[in-house]
Amino acid sequence: MVVWARHGGGRSVYECGMTEFLVRVLRADFDECPVSNATLWGEGTARLLNFREERFLDEGVDPWTGESLDPFAGL
Repeated sequence: MVVWARHGGGRSVYECGMTEFLVRVLRADFDECPVSNATLWGEGTARLLNFREERFLDEGVDPWTGESLDPFAGL
């Protein structure tokens, strides 16, 4: 797996495939976060949200449960 640094610094090579790389990012199993965005770093698990389902977030709806993201909805 090769990661290119967007803000300069060249590339870093990791001796694993893409799947293992993603799992290791989720588990924070590198000495430091290997990507510039640490959103998934150490999260443990992640869910795929395809571009068609992103609209639910814009509408304030949890795309996996169908429930409102507003904690005061329905009160």
